[in-house]
Amino acid sequence: MAVAHLATHPPELLFLGSSVFYYGVDPRHFARPTANLSGSYLSFSAMHELWETHEAKLASVKTVVLELNHSALSYDTWALAQKDLIDLGLDPTPAPRDFVRSFDASVHRVFWPFFTWRLTPLFHREWLFRLGDAEEPLDAVPGFVPSKLSMGVPELYAQREVEKAERMFAKIDPAIEAANRATGRLLVAKLQGSGRKVVLARFPQSAALRKIYPAGWTARLDAAAKEFGASVLDLTALPGFEELDFRDPDHLNEKGAAKLAAHLSTIL
Repeated sequence: MAVAHLATHPPELLFLGSSVFYYGVDPRHFARPTANLSGSYLSFSAMHELWETHEAKLASVKTVVLELNHSALSYDTWALAQKDLIDLGLDPTPAPRDFVRSFDASVHRVFWPFFTWRLTPLFHREWLFRLGDAEEPLDAVPGFVPSKLSMGVPELYAQREVEKAERMFAKIDPAIEAANRATGRLLVAKLQGSGRKVVLARFPQSAALRKIYPAGWTARLDAAAKEFGASVLDLTALPGFEELDFRDPDHLNEKGAAKLAAHLSTIL
């Protein structure tokens, strides 16, 4: 995985973020040596912990792109990662705040994007979107008919994703958000203090998701970015992306990741 290759492939460009970054950044498409240390549920606190743990291996890094997303502000990464550890058959009990251990041990994060990328052309869009969330199959969504093609399915899926996020925001723990904000500020200041360029980025979203994405979320993220004092790169509505560039409403597939890399290479 990426961590194991840092010593032999020192990066100049580093991406840290959630699964949105994990699926959206393919280092092979960048001319500059690039590392992607992103993974599911990464909050600013988790990004800070990863940087602190692997900083010695990242001395070559000149530019750091941090994801500016609701997960970065509101997630308790360890609580969410514990479920992954259990699913992988790993012991989640020792060192309960040791997120880096769970991240470095999650072997499934090496092959899962390539697995789903390769599967994409083999399924109707409706069935592909079903792969995005095993906890709540799409046939539970009103209006979804598995036996018939329906161009409304991406919109239905996007609506469900936003509703899930709204439920999450309704029960945000102020202490967790405060901790993420504090460590986000600390991480940005530390990186800038070492002479590195820091960019807070939001990646492309599908049209279906953009249409119903609450404006209040964007304002909240903008306020955090202003507080951190780093430049913002908002690519949520970047032209040239279509629904087939996404594996689900907010995660790019291999084709979409290649498009995004071509754009990022010109501005980073």
